[in-house]
Amino acid sequence: DKIIQVQVPVPRPHGSRIEALIGPRIARLVDWDNEADELYGRWRHVYRWGISELLRTPRSVNRYVYSIQYLLPVIRPHVDIVDYLTIEALRTFEPHAYEAILSRRSTLLGESWAFLIGDRDDKERVSKTLSEISTQATEQNRESVAFILNQLFPVEAGSRRITMRPPRLASSSHFPVYFEYMIPEGLPDLAEVQRLTELASDDILSELRSTWEMENASFFALMRGLRWHAPRLSDDERHQLAQGFVALIDVLIKEGAFTGQRRDAIQESRFIAEEFLGLEGSSYPVDPERLTALLQVDETPIGSALIADVLLNDPQVAARVREPGFHIAAASAQAERLKVILWSEDVSRYHGIGSLMHLWLRLMRQGEDARAAASERMRALLQSDDLVVPISESLLRVITSDTGVRYELSEDPIVDRSWWIDRLRQLKGRGLLSDELLEALDAERRASGDPAVD
Repeated sequence: DKIIQVQVPVPRPHGSRIEALIGPRIARLVDWDNEADELYGRWRHVYRWGISELLRTPRSVNRYVYSIQYLLPVIRPHVDIVDYLTIEALRTFEPHAYEAILSRRSTLLGESWAFLIGDRDDKERVSKTLSEISTQATEQNRESVAFILNQLFPVEAGSRRITMRPPRLASSSHFPVYFEYMIPEGLPDLAEVQRLTELASDDILSELRSTWEMENASFFALMRGLRWHAPRLSDDERHQLAQGFVALIDVLIKEGAFTGQRRDAIQESRFIAEEFLGLEGSSYPVDPERLTALLQVDETPIGSALIADVLLNDPQVAARVREPGFHIAAASAQAERLKVILWSEDVSRYHGIGSLMHLWLRLMRQGEDARAAASERMRALLQSDDLVVPISESLLRVITSDTGVRYELSEDPIVDRSWWIDRLRQLKGRGLLSDELLEALDAERRASGDPAVD
């Protein structure tokens, strides 16, 4: 006997039939009645426009449900349920796109130096990365995968980077959980974190600083632990910790350059202060009285200004501050405090002067008078042989990619670019430039097409 195989095309079931199969099964697993309406609304949105296109047959429904039903009870307390259901759909049906997310973590989560100067290319870089990841999907699913990626990493979620409050997938502390299926080890327990919140602000700063000075690994483990336990802390506990991190930002800026682990510590401190004040998609209200108290800590003018920049210039946050005009008055007050530093004779004590000047401009709403004053002050500072190199380094455009980091001279509106380049060439001839500035000057020469520029 001879077996003859005949292909019989089976039409794709109507979407309503697929939904009738998967809807009740997901509902039994998740029990939406005990979840917030916001979560169910997010699930309906991402399912309708993204996940549903990956579920073309009853068999695919079974594959998807089986992939989540056994692990869900274990991992559920540590993840955002909608993000988990969404990333599992990618893992099951588009594994190449799933793996590409993991390999591009630093770009997607904004774990880069660009945070301090508000790099205008951050969003473009993230959007480009999301587009590249979507090309890893099969052709018929690319549009759906692109939609799913934008739900997991919403480009418009923040003014400078893509980051969300734990336990969302796009939060640095919980991102690994969705891929490793485990709770991070070596983190402080909740009791240790709560003990820290019971200290006075000055004592919190002392403990954070001593942890930083003794062992950087312990410091960053503490940071991850604070994020991990954040959902279990009260508003008062989060605010108390935010004050300690605002103070730590000042200490680190005064005592060291924006490089290496010190730069990372400043970045992490700002992230945590923002998160603990209720930013990045949180439902916690911004309390004007609490915010006023934080922004008037005299010992921390730079740290307060950094937080004020995010809190008071983000329209979504400003709209949540109930007192009319509060955010404008507070921003002006922080700008005045910062100007005292930038126009003082001992400004050289501070590192990243260029970045701090841009911070001042943002707090001043970028007015023409403010830009003129900043430009005049920066030219005067760049005349100093002691300051020109560190200031120029803080004005470099830092470009990160899968192949590494490169540096370019930025098109900075507060610096006369041609004058600045001439000044750097003078220093190059005297052998005073750093490797980063030499690389940026060389890139400028190549871009000009004139080998005789230098």
